[in-house]
Amino acid sequence: MSDPAATASDDNPARTPRDGAGGDASYYQGFFSTPGRHQDGTERTPSGIAGLDELLGGGMPVGRAILIAGTAGTGKTLAAIHFALDGAAEADSAAVFVSFEESSDQLRRTIASLGRDAKKAEDGGKLILLDVLPSHLEGGEAVQDMPDKHDGGGDVVLDDSFDLAGLLARIVNAAQKINADRVVIDSLAGLAANFVSSERHSGDRFDPNLALRPPLRQLIEGLKRAGLTVLLTGERSGDDGPVSRFGLDEFITDGVLLFRNNRYGERRRRSVEIKKLRSCAHVEGESPFVIRAGRGISVLGISTMQLTQGSGVERTTTGVPELDRMTDGGLFRDSVVLISGATGLGKTLLCNHFVMGGANAGEKSMFLAFEESREQVFRNAAAFGLDLKEAERSGKIVLESLYPEALGMEEHLLRIQEVVRREQPRRLVIDSLSALERIGPQFAFRQFLIGLAAFVKQNRVTTVLTAGGGSLGDEVSISEQHISTLNDTIIMLRYIDTQGRMERALTLLKMRGSMHAREHRRYRITDSGMVLAGPKGDINRLRTGEAMTSDVSDIDPTSDLD
Repeated sequence: MSDPAATASDDNPARTPRDGAGGDASYYQGFFSTPGRHQDGTERTPSGIAGLDELLGGGMPVGRAILIAGTAGTGKTLAAIHFALDGAAEADSAAVFVSFEESSDQLRRTIASLGRDAKKAEDGGKLILLDVLPSHLEGGEAVQDMPDKHDGGGDVVLDDSFDLAGLLARIVNAAQKINADRVVIDSLAGLAANFVSSERHSGDRFDPNLALRPPLRQLIEGLKRAGLTVLLTGERSGDDGPVSRFGLDEFITDGVLLFRNNRYGERRRRSVEIKKLRSCAHVEGESPFVIRAGRGISVLGISTMQLTQGSGVERTTTGVPELDRMTDGGLFRDSVVLISGATGLGKTLLCNHFVMGGANAGEKSMFLAFEESREQVFRNAAAFGLDLKEAERSGKIVLESLYPEALGMEEHLLRIQEVVRREQPRRLVIDSLSALERIGPQFAFRQFLIGLAAFVKQNRVTTVLTAGGGSLGDEVSISEQHISTLNDTIIMLRYIDTQGRMERALTLLKMRGSMHAREHRRYRITDSGMVLAGPKGDINRLRTGEAMTSDVSDIDPTSDLD
């Protein structure tokens, strides 16, 4: 076994990307590389799993054995399928898939659920399925009618003299037939169960840990000597504690990926952690991933995101002329804007102005509503003279509505990325973050925001987000969940008391890289939408919400529609 000090893990932080901090950009550029030769000297091959190669530092280390360990339902077999089919396709190679869990026909159906065609890959010489069946069925009935077709794929029936050396020969023979560069063993628990059963029949005292370690090591080393990159799956009894059922798999492999499926409230959240990757740089910590029908696994590598997006001075209208003046000419094209305020202050109305301003300027907008149906959004906008439905018919607006609880936090982020790539909008509205916040833990919500901000900036999509604030008349807290630090511009809406009447006020709390108005502006909601007044009143008294005596003659007090 290799010296633990040589592994890139918690025991040896010297090989982690955190040492690149301090302005060493070349380190990070090499670290988050695509499959090929990594700067640490190891050759990498595609894993076939979207987003995982970035965590691995460029892909699976070639000629190594990697264990994916997790409880039932974490996606181990799906990950193995990705590696065997998608990873091999990316590398223009082939794979042998050895299954102790499913028959060939069952495995083909599982592969089909991911939208992949196993039969096509088999016929094209890109895949061999070896399902290794136990010698006894659950009821003790012997399996007698299954032929031994070990040299070309299909079912291999084991008898009581199960021999790992024979299995090694069969796998290597299959790999040579199709010139495969990778092999999957699913799972070690199934393999071990057959070996344990065979050893116990000998009548000697039996310790599975002592008995399994040498032959398993010989099997893995034999596959590596044959030039194969090996992916193994292993069962865990829980998301914490021992890595594998037998407590030894992690010591005879070069890398360990832990798949988890923890429950938070009423939902579960899958994640992957690279526990070790011997002598290879990799990203530490957990990263969320999702499993989607017809697509499989997608890893959201928040920790691998880089601040490499460009920037510019191009401006775009808010859709409200006076607000454009307050922002010194409009919003920056690549900015993320937060509109914060209590209920009834017109956050969605301001979003409607924003998308209609884009439509009038010939820019396409994407509006994602999480609190109202499509027809509600259209109806409410029409009440202020804003015809979003006609703008959608003309192709200037795409509006989608969905209950937040319909998907998990990570699935929402992937959905947003997909619709933006599909529709190619210049503007994006998400109304509201408060609705999304309630569906997951706080750390998952923050990861969602980080991933969203990085994506829209990279694609130069001007993005407006809304978030609920405090109760009526109270100072609005826009620092919850650290939202404020992730936005370039913050527009705060609040109530103020003026001569016994509740008024509304708008404040530009910040606008990165630009001069902007700093005074509070009162506004009315009229049949033409939001109308901003000029600067009014004493700032200190406005901040505390005290009564004001400033002139309000510039806005018709009877025009408020709420």
